[in-house]
Amino acid sequence: MGDPSKLSRVQGTSKGLWPTFVESSSFETPGIVRLISSSNARSRIQRKYKDILFGFPFARQAQAVDQSLWSDTSYALIAQYRSRIDPIRASPPGNKNAVENRKMLQKFLAFLGAEGTFWSGIVSRLVRIHGLTEANGAMVALGMNIVEFENRESLARQGQIDMAPAALEDNPTPTHPPPSHEHRSNKLLVVFRALIYLGDIARYREQYGTHPNKANSEPSTKRSRGGRRGKGGGAEKLNEKPFSKAEAFYVQARLLLPDYGNPFNQLAIVHSYQHDFFGAALNYYRALCVRKPFPTAQDNLIRRKEGSKKLVATIQAKEKAKQSQPGSLRQTTTPPKISRVDSNRM
Repeated sequence: MGDPSKLSRVQGTSKGLWPTFVESSSFETPGIVRLISSSNARSRIQRKYKDILFGFPFARQAQAVDQSLWSDTSYALIAQYRSRIDPIRASPPGNKNAVENRKMLQKFLAFLGAEGTFWSGIVSRLVRIHGLTEANGAMVALGMNIVEFENRESLARQGQIDMAPAALEDNPTPTHPPPSHEHRSNKLLVVFRALIYLGDIARYREQYGTHPNKANSEPSTKRSRGGRRGKGGGAEKLNEKPFSKAEAFYVQARLLLPDYGNPFNQLAIVHSYQHDFFGAALNYYRALCVRKPFPTAQDNLIRRKEGSKKLVATIQAKEKAKQSQPGSLRQTTTPPKISRVDSNRM
């Protein structure tokens, strides 16, 4: 599909844009110039990568272009934001740059929201045009068949895209069905990785959706405002387990391709945030016990084990210190034993 010479030109253009994006996305660049230039360069890189992914879907270069799209445009900026925000979150309250810091955090959360929309669209389009029915269960479970239409409707109102009637079809005819089992497997792998990316985005959104001075990873519990998705949403929101959205993406990725260790590794991270350290260790272990283990799962498991040991030691030390305090129940004199005669009289 597509002219090979055009593919080469697209590749060359995307590589040429990358240094410009790196320079313009640096937080050392003056504010307004940085925002305009990095946004423009990043959008152009995204378009070029998408041209390869959808314009030449079965070319060798398209097999892993999603990884470049994620690392070069999405995660590159996520890392920049985190490097700026993390020190702020660890600092004591009352920072003199509180307003600027809050604006930075708001921009980061808005960026993550836009990235969630972007990657949801990528997944929906891949499933639709290639007829990847194996992923239908994940689409329904995650509500992405609905989300894509709502996102497209929102973008269309802003004049960014034209509405496509195909987005409303329940079972659209695939326009580019994979010509072989190998190509189909590759497209499923791209969807699988994109679900992991979406899980990471959801995890960052919840992790950083707290007060910027909080150094922990626990999300704040916010009351839902309700909305048009139905009544009773507020109660469900309050009872929602922390990082459940990220967990849902990872679980669906695991169900789609259970032989890969990546979802288990990401689930272990979620369990750590939920303070379920046994669940974290179990999932790191499961990330090893598959046909395609996650590369760093063993190191992660060892670190989790050592971290759990330190946590247990800290808890035991605190308990011991508490017991040694004057007036502790443990420090009271042992009551005398009641003799057999006395007990019979009672």
